[in-house]
Order: sequence, then C-alpha cells, then structure tokens
Amino acid sequence: MPHQPKSLSPTPVTLDPVTLRDALADPFRREAVVAELVAILYGEDGLAAIAACGWLAVSRSHQAILPLVETVLWSEAEAPIERRLRLAAVEALRHLAPGDEMVVSTFLAASRDPDTVLAAEATRALGDCRAHAARAMRALTPCLEHRDQRVRRAARASLSRLRAA
Repeated sequence: MPHQPKSLSPTPVTLDPVTLRDALADPFRREAVVAELVAILYGEDGLAAIAACGWLAVSRSHQAILPLVETVLWSEAEAPIERRLRLAAVEALRHLAPGDEMVVSTFLAASRDPDTVLAAEATRALGDCRAHAARAMRALTPCLEHRDQRVRRAARASLSRLRAA
C-alpha cells in the first residue's frame, strides 16, 4: 500500500488511548486494531500517522514491522510532517523489533539517508541491535566518517553501546 502525501487534516483522525490500549491488550482484537493503525499510517492525516507509529511500537505485532519499514524508507517524503513521520517510524521500530533482521537492514539503509536528522536517528537505532551486533558494528564504521557531526556522534555512541553489551 503506497503512502498518501501527508498534511494536517481539517478533520483529524482521533485515537482514544484507553480504547487502543485495551484493544491491543486483547489477543483476539489486536490484529484488527493493528490493521486499522496501519491504514492510518498510510493515510493522509500526518499527525494521526505519527500517533499510529507510537501505538504500533507497543502493539507487539509482527504485522506492524513491514509498514513501519516502508515508512522509514519512504523516499518521496518531503514535507516536514512526513519527515517527522519517518523519524517516528524509526523510533517505533527501535521499540518493536530491534533484533529483527529486516529492521537492522532498514536502520543500515536509513543511516545513509540524505536527510541527516534521519540518518543520525537510524545510526542511534543501530546501537539497539544487539542480536546482530557484529553486522551493526560493521555498518556503523562508515558512519564515523560521515560529513554530519550528529551522525558521527551517534555512530560513536552506538558502537560504545554495542561493545558494552
């Protein structure tokens, strides 16, 4: 499912925290709620999509991984709200599945993104990939030579965390 261009919707989608928390805690309702959150993620309301990332992070559902990966790697994202959405998706993946091989590959690709804020955040996220520490450390080595100081600092911090683990 392709992403819709994001904006601040005049009729925003509302996400009730109590209802969502209860539904995600119920194993019989969780997957249906995750499917609704994914639809919101791909929809036009940028703020609702960012909020959906947070809920997908706590969903404990593997159904959420691929849509979040696609969001991080979304190359047509240009508006500031879309940039915030990509950053929220990185954060969601950090919490949902830092040990998943596809997530590690996503962080690796995003650490080389032209958007240096996203690259720095993905570089920080590589430090959480303890299950694939050797691969993450190899991926972080070129980040030490990145042109942006934030990415270099994030690479040093991530390498330290991986070595300490």
